[in-house]
Amino acid sequence: MNWKTTMMALAVASPAGAAVVPAIEYYHAGFDHYFMTASAAEASILDAGTTIKGWARTGKTFSVDDTSGSPVCRFFSTSFAPKSSHFYTANVAECATVKANPNWAYESVAFNVTLPSASGTCATGSKVYRLYNNGQGGAPNHRYTTETAVVNSMKAQGWIPEGLGEGVAFCTTASAPPTSAYTLAFRLVGGVWRMSYTFGIAYVDQLRFTNVFANTGTSSVQFPYFIEGTGPFNRYLLATYAPADDVYVGLWQFSSGAYNGYAFKLTGANSATGCYDYDANLDNLFDNCSPMTGLRTASAVEGGQSSRSEADEFSLKEYFK
Repeated sequence: MNWKTTMMALAVASPAGAAVVPAIEYYHAGFDHYFMTASAAEASILDAGTTIKGWARTGKTFSVDDTSGSPVCRFFSTSFAPKSSHFYTANVAECATVKANPNWAYESVAFNVTLPSASGTCATGSKVYRLYNNGQGGAPNHRYTTETAVVNSMKAQGWIPEGLGEGVAFCTTASAPPTSAYTLAFRLVGGVWRMSYTFGIAYVDQLRFTNVFANTGTSSVQFPYFIEGTGPFNRYLLATYAPADDVYVGLWQFSSGAYNGYAFKLTGANSATGCYDYDANLDNLFDNCSPMTGLRTASAVEGGQSSRSEADEFSLKEYFK
């Protein structure tokens, strides 16, 4: 691939504070269980829903640290089959106690946090409350939240606060987490993006991004999510967000072996700037970029459905390897 130099020329800074990551909450309706992970790779698998099924994001996150701080022990149990459960604790004594419990297997340090005082206050960051389902449904489950409204709702359902003071388990990392790759990828979805550029003559290409799915291939670290949609003439469009460069790359197959390429960054919720290039056989894409601006509109794409084909999808995914 040869587009990285071009995209770095867009002068987009890499996300700051790489040590601060979001702990993402999931819910399994069949189990009536909550789960959280700060692992981008694990989140990608859950989002894909192929190898591990049934989990969906609740939309709630809080900040943790993946490099330093007080470690949070993560445990897993299948002793309550057919349900399973995870448990997290930042308390050193509690971690040692659970390690000695044969019903729970110690997995790893899940992430790092700051610890509350003995009264359950946080000098920095926000309080993370821990609630226990009291064994409802035949298997233990814990929910971790920074929101008092969630705490009150769960208590009304019979869940029990656990921890210091009001049930504080630990404190979040003080600084805000970088926006997740999933959220950034999803920002393109909805409406029509009109990409304007001059390539011999003036063009306006309409791109419609319709959904996001996890990349489960070898390039998943570089490109965590694919964004599908339609390009001109309603032909299949595949894009991705590259976290290391904080840029989007979209590819639209004009005809067999010929591609339109769009590399851009968002300058607002509904605007973008970047470059366009056409390549006859996808070997020198973005080597001769034309300046491009983008604008999201609220209209829907007119015309029929995308002429997506398995061959189109495969050929475009090959480029992102």
